[in-house]
Amino acid sequence: RHQIVPLMKAAILLIAAAATAHAFAPPRPPVASSHRHSLAPTSPLQMSSNTQFENALIFDCDGVLILTEELHRLAYNAAFEAACLEVDGKPVEWTVEYYDMLQNTVGGGKPKMHFHFRETMGGKYPSSKDMPSPPQTEEEQTALVDALQAH
Repeated sequence: RHQIVPLMKAAILLIAAAATAHAFAPPRPPVASSHRHSLAPTSPLQMSSNTQFENALIFDCDGVLILTEELHRLAYNAAFEAACLEVDGKPVEWTVEYYDMLQNTVGGGKPKMHFHFRETMGGKYPSSKDMPSPPQTEEEQTALVDALQAH
């Protein structure tokens, strides 16, 4: 599991570098044509070959540049394991099938965890190494989820 994070970072950097190189590549030479505006750029995003960029900003949503859903699931499970989360004496772990349903039902990490404990587990929040008894109040439940998300 610990080897996945460096591999994910390397893959993201490679994809970002390729996307940046493609986005800021010099424009292709114009194609001669009989149209009046034959030397016009072929794309409104085309830039001058003299343009120099030191930085680039890439906007992404999960699953667009790289499929990250499985990495998210593994990260949640690693956080659950590190915190020693248990419900009724059983460790908290999200399966591939369950996480597929969860990611297509609930957006955001904290809402996913609250949904899991409130809906799937019937309102049972887990105990943890830092909280031997399951949180009872909404404030305690939120504190647990906040700590897990920060992990």
